[in-house]
Amino acid sequence: MRYLWLLIVPMVLAQSGCDTTYPNEEMDIEGSDKTRPFAIVCSFAEATPGMMVSFTLHYYEPDPEHHDVTWKIALDYDLGLYEADEERDIVEPDITWVPTWDEYGFCVQTVILTIPDDVLLRASSQPDVITDELVLALARPLLEKGPDEPVTKGEIDTFLINPYGTPGSVMDEETMEAVRWLSDLFACRIRVRATIDGTVTVDVTKTLTVRYSREFNTLNVNMNPVTRLPKIVSVPHPDVPYEDFTQYGPEIETYEIFPVDNAFGPTLVPLHHDWTYFLLQTMSLQNYLSPFGDDLQYENYSIRWYHYGLTGAPGHALFAQDDGDEAEMFDLDKEVRLIPPARSSEHAFRIVSCVRDMRLEWSNYGFTPGVSLKMGEFIFNEQ
Repeated sequence: MRYLWLLIVPMVLAQSGCDTTYPNEEMDIEGSDKTRPFAIVCSFAEATPGMMVSFTLHYYEPDPEHHDVTWKIALDYDLGLYEADEERDIVEPDITWVPTWDEYGFCVQTVILTIPDDVLLRASSQPDVITDELVLALARPLLEKGPDEPVTKGEIDTFLINPYGTPGSVMDEETMEAVRWLSDLFACRIRVRATIDGTVTVDVTKTLTVRYSREFNTLNVNMNPVTRLPKIVSVPHPDVPYEDFTQYGPEIETYEIFPVDNAFGPTLVPLHHDWTYFLLQTMSLQNYLSPFGDDLQYENYSIRWYHYGLTGAPGHALFAQDDGDEAEMFDLDKEVRLIPPARSSEHAFRIVSCVRDMRLEWSNYGFTPGVSLKMGEFIFNEQ
């Protein structure tokens, strides 16, 4: 599997004004006393029937000692206009650990589920009699059926469990390629729902793709994005546009943001009020093959950033738009300014990033993105 390494989501740190008319911005964790979920991260971005998968919920709860989390996993559901209309065939996790949290209220809870062997047969997203023409074009020759004969999902599921037939049988490469494509397209989703009963009640959902692609080592097996630790880059000049910062070459200084609970503590970043700072994140995205073309495709992505002020004035607006106004969540998928402390001798922040991958054809076949989460801390230390 090949990867494309990308430098994503530049953020310019510069002093600017902020709009305080809407203090409880989604990404400002400290500025709100509400329960705030970040993501449910799965141990595998997609699963195979029979596979054991962990689901880890990351969230913020201002009163962590007085909250609870309940989980519901639906092997079948209907997606309505706004949300799931109905969740059916509910199963319980095999293992549920109690939530844990730190002194600031950042919480984690993990559950484990073994995906049922017959999950593709129980999901209504695959009709009992297959209607997708692309799936039929692949399945009929493999099942030795005529061009007009019906194909059931039970027949495809049975075939993919053992496509080789009798022991010792071999398969030519052209047939094997058809099997791989069929395993990629014959899929379903299950829905995981965690309900946080805290200062407010919040439902957090995550869908998981289930198919046999991993069994056949296809080029389309999805993995969670591989994200490196965020970095802060400083340029010793004021108001440098992001597209121009690389021209300063030797003058640039880089600070890797240490993860939470590391041995060194938060990363120290020298604060100069006439410098410009960039918060950068690097990640890897997969190359993959689309069923609608022969060329390698590249994954897209989305990212959500959150921040929490560990010291200094509460509710410090760290993120800003290019024009200096305080940013909203939808501004954080593009170039965004950050606002360092103006007068404090030092100010520490916790940064959370959630990266999700995306492939264009997933909307047609019910596949779902992988998720990665990074959390680290840094201090602006005035010199």
